[in-house]
Amino acid sequence: NSISLYCRLLTATIAWPFPAIVHVGIILSTLGAALQSLTGAPRLLAAIANDDILPILNYFKVADTSEPHIATLFTAFICIGCVVIGNLDLITPTVTMFYLLCYSGVNLSCFLLDLLDAPSWRPRWKYHHWSLSFVGASLCIVIMFLISWSFTVVAIALASLIYKYVGLKGKAGDWGDGFKSAYFQLALRSLRSPGAT
Repeated sequence: NSISLYCRLLTATIAWPFPAIVHVGIILSTLGAALQSLTGAPRLLAAIANDDILPILNYFKVADTSEPHIATLFTAFICIGCVVIGNLDLITPTVTMFYLLCYSGVNLSCFLLDLLDAPSWRPRWKYHHWSLSFVGASLCIVIMFLISWSFTVVAIALASLIYKYVGLKGKAGDWGDGFKSAYFQLALRSLRSPGAT
């Protein structure tokens, strides 16, 4: 047990001016990340609720100038639940899966927007190519399966259920969706093809 603790805090043995500074840094970094999440997550939850995408989140709606008190209480409840579980080996893969799923979704969106030549898609990075986005999305999925295939299956299933719920119950936004853009681009390409009349 002491060997395991020594290996985890190897940096503390060479820290200057004294090893305890690493422990203080870990504590302050953890507190800072926790406070940032506790203040940022409720506002994100309230913003999603205000977009009327998920009707189940209507309880978290707030006015533009108001503080998201209900969303903050809900976020604090989730944080307390994770602390009560007290098992980082259970919490960490869950959080990691949803982060990687989010990154793969962003990369997949960039890939589809570039591949379909969406008029609103104007990347500013001059080295951007659709293949980079595809590789990024694929790597995220591969890493998810390498970490834990069971957590990956659960995360993808949950994301699919949310997507289906938004399709059935959600309010369509003015921006449309990716499938409508795909249909539009396919129709446009077929009209531009040499055989089209």
